[in-house]
Amino acid sequence: MIGITVSTPKYATLSKEAVARWKRFTGLDALIIDVADREAFLAKMKLDLLAPREMCVFFDADWWALRPLDFSGWAGDAWLAVPDPGVFHPKAFCRPDCERLGLDAGRYFNSGFFAWNNADAAMRRVFQMARQHEHDAFRGEGDDVLDFGEQSRLNLGVQRAGIPLSLLPFGMNYMRHMVQGRVFPYTPALIHAVHAAGVPLREKMAHLRAGAEFLSYDLDTSEAGEQAARESALWHHRITFESR
Repeated sequence: MIGITVSTPKYATLSKEAVARWKRFTGLDALIIDVADREAFLAKMKLDLLAPREMCVFFDADWWALRPLDFSGWAGDAWLAVPDPGVFHPKAFCRPDCERLGLDAGRYFNSGFFAWNNADAAMRRVFQMARQHEHDAFRGEGDDVLDFGEQSRLNLGVQRAGIPLSLLPFGMNYMRHMVQGRVFPYTPALIHAVHAAGVPLREKMAHLRAGAEFLSYDLDTSEAGEQAARESALWHHRITFESR
C-alpha cells in the first residue's frame, strides 16, 4: 500500500508537510506526482495510469493527518472515502451535480481523500469513466457538471461502475467550513485529518497549522472516559430524537 498526492508549484510547501505527516502517522511511503498548477485536477483523473498497480490512498496537498491511521483492515475490495456534506447545501456544486447525473447523494464522497485498489481493473475504470465524461462534456455531449475539478466525475465513475463503496467517518477528512456552513452538525471528538478544501490558497497554511494544533489533543481513553462517552452518547440521542 502507498499514499499518493498531487503537488503543484503553488502547493509545494503544503504537499511537503502533507507527505511528512502521512509517513509519520501511517508508516507508509508516498508517491508525489508533480504537475503544473493547471493540471492538478486532470492528474487526479489519471491516477489509474500514474499510480502503481497496488492498493493506494490518495490525499490532497491540503489534507493533513493529525493522528495514526491504520488501513490494515482494508482488503482493497471496496472504494474508501468520506461523504461530502456539501450535498445538503443548495448553493454547493455537488447538489445540482447529483441531480444532473442521477447520483445517489447519500453516497457522494469528497475526493480530497480516498482509497482504491489500482490492481483492480474495475476500479481503474472509474478514472477512465471520469476522463470520458470530461471529454464528452467538452464536445457538448451529455450532461456537464458544475464542479470545476474531478470530484463529481469520480463519483459518477464509482456509482455507474457499481464499485462497492465503504464510507468513512467525517473525522477522516474534517473540513471546518462544512460545520460553519451548517451542513455538518458538529465537530467530531476524534479527528484523524484536517482538510482545507474551500479555503483560499493564501490562508490554507495558517488554517491547517491552527487545525493541527487545536485538534491533535489526546482523548481520555481511561475506563472512566469510556463510560463518560457511552453515557453522553445516550444523553445526546435522547435530547436530539426522543424529546421531539
